[in-house]
Amino acid sequence: MSQSFPRYFNENTSKLKIINKDKSVFMKIIAGLLWLTKKMRFHTIDDFMTRYVTTIGCRIYGPTERGSWNMDMEPTSTLYHEMGHVLESKLEPVLYELKYLLSKKWRARYESICVQVEMAMFKERRTIKYADQRAPHFVPYGIPLETMRKELHDRVNELKAGNPHAATTMIVQSEGAWRAQLVQDRRRSE
Repeated sequence: MSQSFPRYFNENTSKLKIINKDKSVFMKIIAGLLWLTKKMRFHTIDDFMTRYVTTIGCRIYGPTERGSWNMDMEPTSTLYHEMGHVLESKLEPVLYELKYLLSKKWRARYESICVQVEMAMFKERRTIKYADQRAPHFVPYGIPLETMRKELHDRVNELKAGNPHAATTMIVQSEGAWRAQLVQDRRRSE
């Protein structure tokens, strides 16, 4: 039997662990801290445990309400997006997490790179129109709408110019190699 893309990615591209968020004590602590910082008006996120997928280092925490989150799951747009965060963290250890947390500018940059991964994996999304549709999603993260829109437009233009971010390239290449392995595995089993 062929392995799932998350398992392939873990073995061949970057360490990865996928966890159901509601089973994580760590995520429950983060949810409490977010509740407190929302009261302090740092952000507007109020459904962290049920709506948001969270990536810290090589761990992706997914809410049960959005499907089963495990290493055997099928690749989805959200999974590709979160794998982008895993690679960003790998490409900039420690600095990535600090810049993401402390700077709206960097948060917008990193999120736009992960949307670029989505765009690369789904060709119909490689448009300014899709970028404009996605931009408001990041306003609750404390990112001004126009800042996010500009970042996403830049990522669309990078894709069209054939110059995507390194994380995007790594995921596209990994997914292509995984699909090639699936074809080989099918041929061997026939």
